[in-house]
Amino acid sequence: VSTQSTWGNYKADRERLFDEFTASLVKNNGIGVVTWRLDMDTAYVKPNGKKCNPANTMKFVVVGLLSNPEVAAVKDQLAFKMKLERRGKNPVFFAETEADLSLKNFDETLVATLVD
Repeated sequence: VSTQSTWGNYKADRERLFDEFTASLVKNNGIGVVTWRLDMDTAYVKPNGKKCNPANTMKFVVVGLLSNPEVAAVKDQLAFKMKLERRGKNPVFFAETEADLSLKNFDETLVATLVD
C-alpha cells in the first residue's frame, strides 16, 4: 500500500466527513459530536509551542450551532462540563453562523486542546 494513496484517501474522507457532518448539523440546527483528526499535510504547533504529529490527534469534537436557542442556552454549561470532565482536553466549538463551520475552525479548535 502506497503512503501517497493512503494520505490522499484520508484527505478525501476527512473532507467528506466534514461535509456530511456539517450538512446534518445545519439541517437539524443543533449540536453534534464528530471524530476529528488534523490534516496530515499541514504542520501544526501546539499551544505549548511544540510541533504536533497530525496522525496522533484524533479526538471527539463537540460542535454546536448558536442559531438554535436551545444550544445557545446551554453553551457555557456544556463547554464547562466537557472541559472539566476531560481536564480541558475535549474540543468544543460553537458556530455563530453556518459560515463559521469550516475545516480551519475545526482544526484550530482541536489544536487548542493539544497539551502534551
